[in-house]
Amino acid sequence: MRVLLVSTYELGHQPLGLAAPAAALRAAGHEVRCFDLSVEPLDAGIFGKADLLGVSVPMHTAARLGIELARRARRLAPRAHICFYGLYAAPLHDLLVGDGVADSIVGGEYEAGLVALADALAADRFDPACPPAGVGATPRFDRRRYPVPDRAGLPPLQRYAHLLSGGEPVPAGYVEATRGAARTAAATAPSRPSTAAACGWWSGRPCSPTSPSSCAWARATSPSATPTSSTPCRTRWPSWKRPTLTIQA
Repeated sequence: MRVLLVSTYELGHQPLGLAAPAAALRAAGHEVRCFDLSVEPLDAGIFGKADLLGVSVPMHTAARLGIELARRARRLAPRAHICFYGLYAAPLHDLLVGDGVADSIVGGEYEAGLVALADALAADRFDPACPPAGVGATPRFDRRRYPVPDRAGLPPLQRYAHLLSGGEPVPAGYVEATRGAARTAAATAPSRPSTAAACGWWSGRPCSPTSPSSCAWARATSPSATPTSSTPCRTRWPSWKRPTLTIQA
């Protein structure tokens, strides 16, 4: 199975959302290519070579960019199976699968689900009505032993965020100790995808300035108090602008 894993945005880090599943998929015998669109252009022709396109969505910005990517990939490679995986995949299941943006979703601890999906597709036994364990609207959170992330094919660390130490740039790393947070709304997406789709932030429409509490996305992700009529969400989130995605023809 030829698998193409794509990250659109991971906070300036070399994406663990690519390296971790790549290790699991390669260990299972699948051919994997990884691309990080935040630092490298992706030739549109590469989509046609993939049987499975995995889009990493660890956060809201990546989800929005991933949707645009998937829509273009659908036109370029209509036979490829498109799967969204990561923290924001399961909460957006109905939006992504219902609108035809994705063929499947893998949430929670996604490595095993991606391997099961690739195995099923390779054997031509994938049934969307009865998907493999870990694939679908319900994420899996069982603890597992994970292989060492495989960063082969990813851009070098020199192309990512650096720490200035004494005026000199030093490569910076990070540790992912958990996926999401069990008790803080700021780290998770809204539990109802239909509500997120209706939110102005998600759809691109401005939220109502007279009824900011109607903005489900702002309520679900706000680390501060609930907005009031004097602080509509479209002014409280000035940096959340519609991102753009460029694919080299």
